[in-house]
Amino acid sequence: MFAALFVLFCRHAVRINLPVYVKVRLNLMKKEIRMKKYLLLLLCLFLLAACGQSGGKKGEVVAKVDSEVVTTGDVESKINSMPPPYREFFKQPEAMSELIDQIVSEELLYVAAKKKGLDKEEDYVKSVEDFKRTSLMTRLLKKELPAMPQLTEKDVKDFYESHKAELIQISAVRLSQIVVKTEAEAKTVYDRLQKGEAFGKVASEVSIDKATAKSGGDLGFLGKGQLNPAFANAIATLKKGQVGPSPVAMNDGLHIIVISDVKGTPLDFNKIKGALAQQVMATKQKEVIDKYLESLKKDHKVELKKENYSKVNLEAPKPAEKAPEKK
Repeated sequence: MFAALFVLFCRHAVRINLPVYVKVRLNLMKKEIRMKKYLLLLLCLFLLAACGQSGGKKGEVVAKVDSEVVTTGDVESKINSMPPPYREFFKQPEAMSELIDQIVSEELLYVAAKKKGLDKEEDYVKSVEDFKRTSLMTRLLKKELPAMPQLTEKDVKDFYESHKAELIQISAVRLSQIVVKTEAEAKTVYDRLQKGEAFGKVASEVSIDKATAKSGGDLGFLGKGQLNPAFANAIATLKKGQVGPSPVAMNDGLHIIVISDVKGTPLDFNKIKGALAQQVMATKQKEVIDKYLESLKKDHKVELKKENYSKVNLEAPKPAEKAPEKK
C-alpha cells in the first residue's frame, strides 16, 4: 500500500509546479484536505528514509519510547534526506507533528523487535553483515572507478545487428535427444559431451530410443502445442546449441535434450531497444568492473581450491525450528 501511494503521489507531483502548488494548498485548501496531502508526503518520506542513513542522537529530545529517544537531530536527518521542495511542508505545525508521529512509530517497531530478541536471531545478524559488506563494496566502486561509459543509440543498434539471429520471436525449435535408463548412464553421457564429443555421435551410440538414435537423436522441428510440457520447461532458458543441464524424467527413461536449431521472425528494434540498452550498458559496466578486479588481483593474493568445488552442498537447508517467543 505504501508503494502504491508513493507512486500515485509522485505521478501527480510531476505534472505541477511543486513550490507553487505547496503555497496554494497551504493557503487555500481546507485543513482535512491539506492533511491528506501531508500524509501522502509522509508515506513517501517513510519509504525514502528507510533506505537512508539514520540520524545520530543529537539535539533536544522530542519523544521517548521506553529508553530510546527521538531527538531534533533525528527529525532533521529525515527532513534533510528529502528534496528541498518537500521540506516546505514541514514548516507547518500539523506536518511536523505527523512527521514526528511517523518517526515514533518506527521507533516503536524497533523497540518491540528488540524486546522480542529478533536482533539476536542468526538470519537477522547475517542479513546485517551482508548489508554491511554490500554497502562497503558499493562505496569502494563509487570511489575508485572512473565514470561509467556513456551509451549511444549506435551502441544499441550495433548490438541488435550483431545478435539478430538470437533476437527472434521463436515459432519452432529443433530438438535432439539422448535417452538412457539410469542416472549413472546420464552422468556418463554428460561427461562425454563435456569433453567435446558430438551430441549426434553419442546419441547414435547409447540412446535407447532407437527411432531417433539412428538420426543422431533428431526429433525434428516442434512448434507451440507440439512440445511435451516437461520438454518445454526444460528448454525454456536454453539457447541454440545448449544442452539441458539435467535430464528430463519420462516413462521411457531419462531424456538429455539439446536445441539444435530454431525458427522464427526477427524482433522489431524499436520495440526492444529499451531492454537492449539495459543489456548493453550492463555489459559495458561489467567490463569496467572486471578490469578493476584484475588490477586488484595484483595487490591481493587470490587462491582457488577447485578440488573442493564439488563438495558444495546443493541440498536445500531444512527450515530452522521456531524459537518460543519471549514474554
